[in-house]
Amino acid sequence: MQGLERVCRQLKETIEDSKHDSMERSIMGEVSSEALRMLHRQISSLEREKNAWSKRQQGLRQEIEKLQQQSADKESQDCPDDETTFS
Repeated sequence: MQGLERVCRQLKETIEDSKHDSMERSIMGEVSSEALRMLHRQISSLEREKNAWSKRQQGLRQEIEKLQQQSADKESQDCPDDETTFS
């Protein structure tokens, strides 16, 4: 009889341990899922920010090219070619 009671206690402990482990895995799964969702949101936000900066960079490059061209045009107007100077 004592052997049977001992086996029953061990089974109950095993069941309780299994329930506890299952609950911990469930909680960890939820925490992991939430962390993953947060990472995806952060990645999306950073990608949008990167795209905005890329557009700004492209606009600034175009502005630089425009100003360089204007500078070159002004310089060519201020300093005529050698051929026209010696004519």
